[in-house]
Amino acid sequence: MKNLKIITVTLFVILVGVLVSATVVEKVWGTPFVLRNVYGSAWFVALWVMFACSSVMYMLRRRIYKRWAVTLIHAAFLVILAGAAVTRFTSQRGSVHLRLGEAKEMFVNENNKDVGFGFKIELTDFEVVCYPGTHSPMDYVSRLSFSDADGRTETGETRMNKIYTFAGYRFYQSVYDSDGQGSTLAVSYDPYGIGLTYAGYLLLLVSLVVFFFYPDTEFRRLLKSKLLQRTAVCIVFCLSANMPAFAADSQPKVLPKATAEKFGELWVLHNGRICPFATLAKDFTVKLYGKQSYRGLTPEQVVTGWMFYFQDWRQEPMIKIKDGQTRDILGTESGYVSLNDFFTNVGEYKFDALDNGQRQVARSADEKFNIIQMLYSGGLLKIYPYEVDGQIKWLSQNDRMPDGMPDAEWVFVRKSMDYINEKVVMRNYSEVERLVGKIKTYQGKNAASVLPSETRLKAEKLYNTLDGRSVAFMVCLTLAIVAFGYYGRCMVFDKKLKPAVDTAFVAFAALMLVYLTAVIGLRGYVADRVPLSDGYETMQFMSWCAFAFVFVARRRFAMAVPMGLMIGGLTMLVSQLGQNNPQITPLMPVLTSPLMSIHVVVIMIAYSLLAFAMLNGLTACVVRLISKRTTAQVEKLAVISRIMIYPAVFLLAIGIFVGAVWANMSWGRYWGWDPKEVWALVTMLVYSVVFHTQSLPWFKKPMHFHIFAILAFLSVLITYFGVNLILGGMHSYA
Repeated sequence: MKNLKIITVTLFVILVGVLVSATVVEKVWGTPFVLRNVYGSAWFVALWVMFACSSVMYMLRRRIYKRWAVTLIHAAFLVILAGAAVTRFTSQRGSVHLRLGEAKEMFVNENNKDVGFGFKIELTDFEVVCYPGTHSPMDYVSRLSFSDADGRTETGETRMNKIYTFAGYRFYQSVYDSDGQGSTLAVSYDPYGIGLTYAGYLLLLVSLVVFFFYPDTEFRRLLKSKLLQRTAVCIVFCLSANMPAFAADSQPKVLPKATAEKFGELWVLHNGRICPFATLAKDFTVKLYGKQSYRGLTPEQVVTGWMFYFQDWRQEPMIKIKDGQTRDILGTESGYVSLNDFFTNVGEYKFDALDNGQRQVARSADEKFNIIQMLYSGGLLKIYPYEVDGQIKWLSQNDRMPDGMPDAEWVFVRKSMDYINEKVVMRNYSEVERLVGKIKTYQGKNAASVLPSETRLKAEKLYNTLDGRSVAFMVCLTLAIVAFGYYGRCMVFDKKLKPAVDTAFVAFAALMLVYLTAVIGLRGYVADRVPLSDGYETMQFMSWCAFAFVFVARRRFAMAVPMGLMIGGLTMLVSQLGQNNPQITPLMPVLTSPLMSIHVVVIMIAYSLLAFAMLNGLTACVVRLISKRTTAQVEKLAVISRIMIYPAVFLLAIGIFVGAVWANMSWGRYWGWDPKEVWALVTMLVYSVVFHTQSLPWFKKPMHFHIFAILAFLSVLITYFGVNLILGGMHSYA
């Protein structure tokens, strides 16, 4: 028995080590190398087989089958592994390229060999479906015709996240020809592996549900533990903020706020979608300055200031370049320059004299100056919709006008902004507002079928106003520090919490929960999708989970309050650092599946729970350092962490396999060994170790468990941030 345990543990460690090493090797040597020499190798398959066999033998020796709820979970994983093995040895994958009207009987497999279908497939039509009123792709549709030797014919279509199956072959939309006259389809033939794998997924889901309700499990015993009381902590964080200084003595010229807001109500084609001018103004201001407001001016005032008072605004030090890089380039350390200063100090004749770091800074600044130029010339303002060949095309005043455009309309598009400029010079702001209203009327007349509703416009403007993350996370982190100190002091000295103070912290958590609910809800409503498609959105949702956890756990775990504030504040900070200007853009077609939303939500909830377990570990370490007479408190924290890790790991497993189903529906394979997939699997495997305390009694000791919870969280950080920023891959948000 002992030797079998050692063998199983050794194989587990080797397996995790190989998975971790493979992601590093992939970064250095490339994906084809690691797919060929690691994931696709015979020794890698043999390693999985040995580990599975050793695990089964060890479970039989320990008579795990008597605990059938636990047995079902392990059986589910074995079925999933069996399905993967069947897929590996019996499936065929490849692609077929079709031109309109072309029929083929073969596809190219992964080894670049031609394989016969046993039937003919023909592309009868191909269409790129765009978001209404834009040229941003919403879906790709290939319409197909099939015929076999028996004379059976069939027609169908495949699109993103919609598979078409014929004679056991599954066809997925992959890419299309640039001329729109051809399409490449991914082909998958897996008659046995998919069914077996999906059966494993279903068995896993059922077994996890059974586990939580089955009375004879460690999880249920932990819930009944009398140790679920409050505990202590004392953690100190230091925050600092750098505030830019202004060199200008007077405020630049701007339109009156009410007049500028009229511009904000116009529609504009921006970032591939139709949105309010107010959103373009916000994005423009953040792009240049790093913040939504400049010297107390609204984004609409900033943009219209650059449009109508260019000579005044070009002297404003509002263009942000990398901090610490400006001294050698411009002789200033503020990190902000004006258009005049940049071109005075860094002209073409000086650019070659800059070192590589300075050139990078200069190029970044130059990108912002190009955006200013596009705004000043009118090219950035695509505010004039016009129907061309049945499609709405959005024009700026300097675009080439479509053939056949009526003269009066041609003049309106070309000259209306110039006329507005004249009225601005004359300070006739009522006339400016009237002319802007005429443009809004023109938009409604020419693009009524594709324009978002006025309700959506108001919602987006409200979202732009509410989206003040920097203030929110600073206040949240500050209160988290105070809360940790207060709750820790009460527990260390065995004092009762003052109801008024506790209520105040909980009320702030409630306020943040309401705020994030509003922001996430508005963003989803404006984007017309579930807002979980990028790093900013997933971090924002994790913040929401952290604040929600406060109300789920605070009655049995008082430290949930400061921990919720801390994790919520930190995740908002991370979202701010990772994407300072989180623009709303149309969703890529492959991401429109509802499974994507379920996949992200479930995994982010799991990460949130694991983060709480990590903070519990830090709390236990601090408590132990403060006093050696804190054994009971350390044990309480261990019980709480164990309770959280069970649903966290199970949710992570469900999230991984929901993602696998989504991938199979979109790309024709449920596992691709992408770095984020691998690290999510590593995280699940690492945390699952603590469930085996009977075999690994080291984890029964509370302090050992807490140290593990702290170190194991590194796998979560690498899964989310390490992959995004370093390892890359298909799932990278960076």
